[in-house]
Amino acid sequence: MICRDRAGAYADGARDGAPGAIQVADRWHLWDNLCQNVERLVATHHACLPESIDPAPDTGPDLFDKVVPLWPDTVRIGNTRQRHDQTHELRKRGFSMRAIARKLDLNFKTVRRYLRADSVETLLAGGVRASVLDFFGASIVPPEHLRDPDGYPDLVCGPMLDAVAPLVGWVDVACAAGAFDSARARRVLAAGQRKGLGLRVHGDPYESGPATLVAVDTGAASVDLSYHLTDQDITALAGSDTAATMLPIREPANGQPPVPGRRLFDAGVSIAVASGCNPGTCYSPSMNLAVALAVMQCGLTPAEAVYSATAGGARSLHRTDVGALTVGAGADLHVLNAPSFEYLAYPPGLPLTQAVYRHGSRVA
Repeated sequence: MICRDRAGAYADGARDGAPGAIQVADRWHLWDNLCQNVERLVATHHACLPESIDPAPDTGPDLFDKVVPLWPDTVRIGNTRQRHDQTHELRKRGFSMRAIARKLDLNFKTVRRYLRADSVETLLAGGVRASVLDFFGASIVPPEHLRDPDGYPDLVCGPMLDAVAPLVGWVDVACAAGAFDSARARRVLAAGQRKGLGLRVHGDPYESGPATLVAVDTGAASVDLSYHLTDQDITALAGSDTAATMLPIREPANGQPPVPGRRLFDAGVSIAVASGCNPGTCYSPSMNLAVALAVMQCGLTPAEAVYSATAGGARSLHRTDVGALTVGAGADLHVLNAPSFEYLAYPPGLPLTQAVYRHGSRVA
């Protein structure tokens, strides 16, 4: 029996050196990991706790007269708080994210993460947060507004956004024929940005249009339904932080050509692979199938397809707490009953799931 740290390197060493040994985690690391996760959980949700009630007068000694800080006063915690304050202060003074990165000698992605965190406690907790909703009010123009092109955008940018802004994290606009043209899409995105919402754009699934350039120009997190991309679109995406979301299942289901995934990846475009589950156009939630078709139809390698479905998807959501197995992330795992992740593409459509973990707890 080998009692070891839980790091993967120790597991590999024990397996190679003593294949027949039983490996167990040591008690100290189990307690330490538990304490760290409890700290993150409390830090993330401490605002939900009710205000304390003053205790009744007591003549005895007060054993609870010391304030316990939410986080220990360590160098790392202090640096995190300081950088959070500095980035937000410079942002208020009109500095761009790249200018802040240069001034503070930080990586651009680090600056972006600090600015987009809900609070400094979220940063300290490793970014764990709940799912965030999108506002899809700008997906299609209702029939009653077809003769009044600006009437519906007025409604979306005014009363509708005012009502939903406290409840959602993103505004999503369809920049396509039958929905919003470039100017009106930009207007909706600007209104959402003024409300503090993240931006997303849906492209035209049937023909090329301005959606990609609108998404890049406005700094949208992603442009979805990226089917009919021009050379200009790909060049713009490659020089931006906007992700191109591929929906490999939806394309053949709707008779559309596959997204040129190989070309996008080689150009340096950030790609996200999604199922595109939608009762009207593609009623399949299978990410296994989406990964398989990203390989067979779109030209990605299995590793690229899996990366785009996990880390790429997280990047398109501006999330650092999901999409990868890193310290402080949410420990969301999909365990396959297969020799390798490449089997997602090798026998497409077969059920390969052995277990599913959410935040470190098995749920299936």
